[in-house]
Amino acid sequence: MEYANWKTITGMTIADLRTTLDKELPQDAYKAIPEAPYLTDINPGYMKKCLNDVFGICGVGWGYEYSPDDLLFQNGSKDGWTDVLLKSGQLWFKLVDDAGEIRKIEITASGGSENKQIQHALKGAITNMIGNAASQIGFQESVYMGKRSHVTTNGSTSCGRNQSSNKQTEKSAEDTKPEAQATAERDVQTAPAIKAHPAAEVKPSAAPAACPYLVPNAAGIATKHQGIALTAMSDAALQFYAADSKFSPTDDAGKDFRRKCLQEGKARAHATA
Repeated sequence: MEYANWKTITGMTIADLRTTLDKELPQDAYKAIPEAPYLTDINPGYMKKCLNDVFGICGVGWGYEYSPDDLLFQNGSKDGWTDVLLKSGQLWFKLVDDAGEIRKIEITASGGSENKQIQHALKGAITNMIGNAASQIGFQESVYMGKRSHVTTNGSTSCGRNQSSNKQTEKSAEDTKPEAQATAERDVQTAPAIKAHPAAEVKPSAAPAACPYLVPNAAGIATKHQGIALTAMSDAALQFYAADSKFSPTDDAGKDFRRKCLQEGKARAHATA
């Protein structure tokens, strides 16, 4: 049985599925998390659209299940807010194997959300569970591995993207505006910088800002650490994930994370030596 030959019910191959799940979304799909601006949040509407495109519409090609017994309701961190935790739920999708048989694949994950309206908190917890499960099959894998973020997709840095392509996109957007409006916006954007730093100059050869490495959502990594910048982790956490006897990664993301922990630990030790 050749797993590589399996397809979704829409006819998409495994290779194309992985590429499509990690495809860069429009800029408005990414935003900073208010409580942690160094982390990136992904608009769940794009996630559901992607799952519909890849597997077929919800309820046919993919879906989710959970038991009401796995829901936990408690007071939120703010007065009048409700925190909903979905302790366990399943994202499922269908694949057609090389014998033509349809297989239902299930991924278990948890989720949580906080909101003033309990129904919105419940909806958010379910969506969060789906997102956590979808990340296990590669949805926006580059975000969880720290290779893409709300910073790198808004034109402020290239971070591995084609700069000339970015500039062409920006130019096309400018061309769609009335000339007077585009000129006025350029004046507003550049004037403050010129007045505040008259001698400052950005050299064309200057290297783009480095992308921060974010802890991936991989097996064995604590939820509280997933998505944070590696440099923000404590020395104790770094030592834990760098130790063979304590952390045994089972996938490429986890193995790469462990290497990063070793490198960061050595860098800190050198800095304090």
